[in-house]
Amino acid sequence: MATYIRNADPVEAVRWDGDADLANSFLGDSYGWDWQYSGLGPAITVVLGYSRMFVPVGTYIVKTAHGMVYSVPAEVFERCFTKVEA
Repeated sequence: MATYIRNADPVEAVRWDGDADLANSFLGDSYGWDWQYSGLGPAITVVLGYSRMFVPVGTYIVKTAHGMVYSVPAEVFERCFTKVEA
């Protein structure tokens, strides 16, 4: 088994508050038409190519410089990431 350390590449992120406009403005037009609201509670499902990402309210949506998009629970995001002031 190997041990890994996360590279310190900067990411953009937004904590989704249930507002579709916030998510669409963050991800842009390429994702905006793929949003689907889930019947499992206050969440959305984002279609990313051949997979779907379930994003509950309060979860961070993260976008890397390399174009990867993923969701991170708030408690994990706040422990692993530090906001950089511009």
